[in-house]
Amino acid sequence: MKKISPTTISPRSWIVMAALALTGQIAWAVENSWFNTFVFDTITPDPRPVAWMVAASAITATLTTLLMGTLSDRTRTRWGKRRPYILVGYVLWGLATILFPMVAYIKVASMAVLLVIVADSVMTFFGSTANDAAFNAWTADIATTENRGRVEGVLNLSLFIAQIISMVAAGILIDSFGYFIFFYSLGGVVLAVGLVAGSLLDDAPSVEPKN
Repeated sequence: MKKISPTTISPRSWIVMAALALTGQIAWAVENSWFNTFVFDTITPDPRPVAWMVAASAITATLTTLLMGTLSDRTRTRWGKRRPYILVGYVLWGLATILFPMVAYIKVASMAVLLVIVADSVMTFFGSTANDAAFNAWTADIATTENRGRVEGVLNLSLFIAQIISMVAAGILIDSFGYFIFFYSLGGVVLAVGLVAGSLLDDAPSVEPKN
């Protein structure tokens, strides 16, 4: 597998970085803004399940980032160090997003509430593994003193664009097509971008500690 230079970032790596950063930030922004309203509008108007879901998601994200980030630090495979976590994580993240609205078909409210918390936690696990743990670590791996400012610029710009899309475009799409089509589309985009960009990702050379 081709590895990126320790001092430069290839044009393909910049494109992969921008695609994964933007897609990941959009998925997180939608999860923060619209998953709660989905539960309120389609499952129950009781605010307690939303609070439980947010708490479970926050705990899952924190633990996953710490554990999976540490695991990726110690991973050595012929496919790379971060690449397997990014590729598989984004694909499963997108699939979990596609399946998330299915809980609304459950007619027993208590069971639907339980499953929506579990579904959100599962989606958060894959998202935190792929984006928070592996992707962010990859950008740190490839950044140097010469290009670190540009790398941070790409990541911050992706966050800014994702917030705009989440607050404006997502609301319009949900009003026009409904939650189900929206989540199916978002999950499909995350899955497709993760599959393509993850396959094209060039892992950074492994950095070994000096004796």
